[in-house]
Amino acid sequence: CKLTKLGGYSWDNGRLYYTAEALKAFGLMSMTEEDGHEFLALHKLYWFAIPRDDLFVIGTIWNQSVVPCAERPCSGIVSSFGQRLGGVAGGNRRIQVTFNVPRTQRYPEENCYEGR
Repeated sequence: CKLTKLGGYSWDNGRLYYTAEALKAFGLMSMTEEDGHEFLALHKLYWFAIPRDDLFVIGTIWNQSVVPCAERPCSGIVSSFGQRLGGVAGGNRRIQVTFNVPRTQRYPEENCYEGR
């Protein structure tokens, strides 16, 4: 509720988005692999350990939305987001792909399960 008042969200054509500033405030990062695929990453806290290797991928970026994926350690270049992320409020959390995709193009969830 407070984030709405502080400008942490933006509403555009019936879609709700987190602003890039809000994503930074939550500690969410963007990770880009060598092949150009972009992922959502965050720091995982271990309360009684020295932080190291604590960045984990938890989702695939697809346009301005995030598709959940299996958690795995980061393996690419990490930076702050320069775009907003979101989508239809209360909508389906999985992307339904209904068009033909060439064999060389991968669906977003395939990127997370390769175990790189």
